[in-house]
Amino acid sequence: MARSSSVGGVSRLLVCVLAMAGAPLTASQPERPSPATIVSAFVWDAANKPVPDITVALRNLRTARLDRTMISDADGHVSVRGIGSSTYVLEVVNARGAVIATGQVFSIATGERVATFVRLGSKSPWFAGIFNHAGAIAVATAAGLGATAVGTTGQPQSPGR
Repeated sequence: MARSSSVGGVSRLLVCVLAMAGAPLTASQPERPSPATIVSAFVWDAANKPVPDITVALRNLRTARLDRTMISDADGHVSVRGIGSSTYVLEVVNARGAVIATGQVFSIATGERVATFVRLGSKSPWFAGIFNHAGAIAVATAAGLGATAVGTTGQPQSPGR
């Protein structure tokens, strides 16, 4: 089947218009990670001391997947190269796989370098949990003794009085 010359002319015109507009003539390829793209991070405890030998995961927030996991060195440092452009967060993970701390969200583009840190929270003393529910214990005890309401105005009321 022969094409008419007007169809060929329209095709050439369309190619020229797209080329002048800067539009790609081929389907765009996914961006390849570059070894020049680097994330460098430090893990510190609550006293700003490095935390060695702890697992740090790099989570891609656009895909919600873990891209890499690393172990911090003696200085609490981790580094990852060759990741794609995206938005990420670093997660510190305990031996059971639970996230115990997260860093700040950051974005990185191909060829960029990002430096960040993750700070672990302070550890609670062994007796901290004893006083966590003191208010609930006081209310439960008062209810067990017959107090039905306590207010900021007036006198407390108890049944039978």
